[in-house]
Amino acid sequence: MTARCLIATHLSLADLREKRYGIYRRLALLAQSASAAGARLRIFCVEPRAGTDVDIGKMTESIRADVRDLWGVDCEIAIGRTNTPSRLPWLLQQVQGVLRYRWQLLSRQLLDPPSRQRLREEISKHPDFIIAHRLPMMSELLPLTPRSVPVFFDLDDIEHLAILRGVPRLNSLRNKIFALMSLPALLCAEAVAIARARRTFVCSKMDAVRAGKTFRSKTLFVLPNAIEMPAAPDTMPAAPILLMLGIYSYGPNRDGADYFISEIFPLIRARTPQAQAWFAGGAPDSLHSYRANVEGVHFLGFVDSLATVYAKARVVICPIRQGSGTRVKLIEAAAWAKPIVSTTLGAEGLDMKDGVHALFGDDPQIFAERCLTLLADDALCARLGRNARALAEQTYDKQTIVRELAAELQSA
Repeated sequence: MTARCLIATHLSLADLREKRYGIYRRLALLAQSASAAGARLRIFCVEPRAGTDVDIGKMTESIRADVRDLWGVDCEIAIGRTNTPSRLPWLLQQVQGVLRYRWQLLSRQLLDPPSRQRLREEISKHPDFIIAHRLPMMSELLPLTPRSVPVFFDLDDIEHLAILRGVPRLNSLRNKIFALMSLPALLCAEAVAIARARRTFVCSKMDAVRAGKTFRSKTLFVLPNAIEMPAAPDTMPAAPILLMLGIYSYGPNRDGADYFISEIFPLIRARTPQAQAWFAGGAPDSLHSYRANVEGVHFLGFVDSLATVYAKARVVICPIRQGSGTRVKLIEAAAWAKPIVSTTLGAEGLDMKDGVHALFGDDPQIFAERCLTLLADDALCARLGRNARALAEQTYDKQTIVRELAAELQSA
C-alpha cells in the first residue's frame, strides 16, 4: 500500500515559475525526496489574500501543474489563506510576541481560522507521515497532529540564531530590545518542535552540532541544500561584472546588497572604473540603494535564464552579514564553477575554504581587495572555480541528496 505524505508549508506556490530562490528549492527537495520514497503527496500551502474574486479551484490546478512541470512531482494541492493583520496597537503586538511564539508576526498572520480548520481536516485524512516546512508551519501543526503520526521538521534556518545575528542591523533601539525579548519564546518553540519531530532536518554539520547542544537532541539529520549540476562552463568572462543573486525582500540579502553597494563597491570602482555590480532576483525595490542611481550598479529583477547571467558574470559575490543556514546562491555559483567572494558568515556550513574554493572578506576593504584580485587574475579564477565545482559535485548534487533523504524517510 502506498504511503500518504502531507507536506505543509507557509509559502505561496502561486506563480511558481518566478520563485526559484533558495527556500523554494529547499521545499522542492523535500517534495522530490518524499516522492522518491514512494509516497503519494498532498501539499498544503498558504496564499496571501488577494480579494474575493480569486478562483481557488483554478489556482489549485495551476499550482498543481507548476509543481508537476517544474519539480517533477505529481501531487494534490490544498490552499490556506493568510490571516488578516492585527488591529492591536504595535506595542501590544510586540508584547504578545515576547510572551508566545504563536503571537509573533509571521505565526500570527500565517492562517486565518477557516484555513486552520482546513489544515485540521487535512490531518484528519490520516496521512502516514507529515513534513513540516519551517517553524511557523510546524507550530501550527503541533496542536492538531496526533502523536501517532510521524512528523519530519525542516529547520533550514536555526531561527533564534538568525534573529540574534540580525539584532545589530536593526534600525532602532526599540526594535533591538523587542527582538532580544522575543528570543526565549522563539527558543521554546524550536525546542518543542524538535522534541516532537521524528527527525529534524538542518542544512549543515555545523547547524547539527549547534542544535544538538542547544536542544539536547539526537534526532537531527543533515540535509544539505542542493541543486542539479549544470554543465560546467569552459570560458572565463573577461568583463568585470560582479553578480549577486537573491530575493531582496529577505532581510539578510537586503542588508548584504545595501552593504556592498554603499561600502564595498565604491572601493572597487575607484581602482576599476569599468566594474559593474549586477543584482539579479526579485524585489530589488526593497533595497535602500535601489533609487540611489549608483553608477555601475544594475538591478536585473527576476531573471528567466540564470545560465545567461552566469555566462556573463566574472565573479559571484555573497556579502551576507546575518542569518543562518546555508546559502543556495553559493552552492549554485560553485556548480557553475564561478570564482566567489563571500563573507565568512555567508559561506558558513558549506565546507568552503578560503583560498581553495572561494575568497573571504569580512570588512569592506578586504572584500573589495578580494574582488579586485579576481577581476585581474584569470589563473586564480579558474583554480577557485574548478575547486568549487568539485566540492559541489561531491557534496551538493541534488540527485544524490534526494536518494539519501528518500532512504531516511523510509527507514524512519
